Amino acid sequence: MSPPALSLLDDLRGGLSGPLRTTLEELELYAHDFGGLVRRVPRMVVRARCEADVVHTLRVARAHGVRVTVRGSGHSTRGQTLDEGGIILDNRAEGGEVRLLDGGRVEVSARTRWAQVEEALNAAGRTLPVLTSASGTTVGGTLSEGGFGSRSLHQGAQVDHVERLRLVLADGTALWCGPGEDPDLFRLALAGFGQVGVIERVVLDTLPSRPLTRLQLNPHGGLSDLVEAVAWTETWRESTPEHFLGLWKEGRFWSVFGRDFSDEASATRAPLPEPLAHMTRERAEIDAPPQLLTWSDEDDTRQRHPWRRRVWCDYCLDLEGLRGFARFLEGRPGWMSGMESVCLLGLANPPGRTRGPFDIRPPSQRAEHLYALGLYHGVDVGDGPGLQAAEALHQACLEWCVRAGGRPSLRGGSVLDVATLRGLYAEDLSLLRTWRASRDPSGLLNPHGLPAGLVLE
Repeated sequence: MSPPALSLLDDLRGGLSGPLRTTLEELELYAHDFGGLVRRVPRMVVRARCEADVVHTLRVARAHGVRVTVRGSGHSTRGQTLDEGGIILDNRAEGGEVRLLDGGRVEVSARTRWAQVEEALNAAGRTLPVLTSASGTTVGGTLSEGGFGSRSLHQGAQVDHVERLRLVLADGTALWCGPGEDPDLFRLALAGFGQVGVIERVVLDTLPSRPLTRLQLNPHGGLSDLVEAVAWTETWRESTPEHFLGLWKEGRFWSVFGRDFSDEASATRAPLPEPLAHMTRERAEIDAPPQLLTWSDEDDTRQRHPWRRRVWCDYCLDLEGLRGFARFLEGRPGWMSGMESVCLLGLANPPGRTRGPFDIRPPSQRAEHLYALGLYHGVDVGDGPGLQAAEALHQACLEWCVRAGGRPSLRGGSVLDVATLRGLYAEDLSLLRTWRASRDPSGLLNPHGLPAGLVLE
């Protein structure tokens, strides 16, 4: 190892409470993400255990001119949490760190997994307003993108429920920010893909927990049938059903609606909302905990030897755009080939909320409800034609979505050309460039969080 590399190691070791990983076997664990499309081997990995570890790592890396990429559960799909030759800051905690506050609020370490937060809240009779479908991801990672789930029809995104957050800037400065304290920084941090700092702690609002969810499952003949069957949600203002999820699984499209109750007796007495009563005669009802609508609470998103390539992207549109998008897809032969899952969510679009720069909900859309359609393709390693077909489909989808006034999720839409991406995010890019020029002019923090050239000229 060269003298500069040894100096970097020595400087890092001098102020860390967590381990520093440098062996080839250890580094290979961090060379892939959930998508499996990109391989980048880092120079070293810092396992952060506390804020001081994050601060120390950023300061030492900056002094040595070395890039730092923050990784939670590694749930990115196109290498956003990977770096070749830089430092990976592994920002996960083995145990959750959750502190209940007054007024139904909770303070959480960004290293905590959402499943750990929900478990602690449930024990106190509370619940998260929005629980994502992948509850094994970390708080900080999800809030850097947005965070949506089955309750998003009424509750919007997880970022909509952040009261304030503690951020460690690229130069190692740590501070609190919120709507009333450094509001521009607060907005750039939420759904900001880690471009202004590392989220360290957050204060969230919560809801009273009702532990029983009555689910209604309705089968549909195709994607357009599903869209038309749930179109009533665009103008639905009642507080129930609390949950909505559309999906394709094992050859059939389904809409799933859920109503939360404190107990079975309350569920039995409650009348069925009129739109649900008029849905398909083939519907089925089951009682379950709300967590049934999540995929997994396991921290299993790292891939040491990925055997699948995942081409995943979510597309956000208003109802008319969604209808057109469904027709566009169904007009393409083979669009379902290699599909692992299709997921449709309703997204509340409340006016006046802090909206992050790369939030999937376009600021130009004024509809009360928008919709995110996720197309999740999976291809075996070695299946070149399959991967090429999936990439071609998503490229066509990205272009269609943008023309229709929608937005793709940036973690999947990063393959769009920079000019198109700048058009999508022009409203915030100028502010972000100005901020980065003064705090991180060399772009050392999360260099792959955004497509190359999007922020730094």
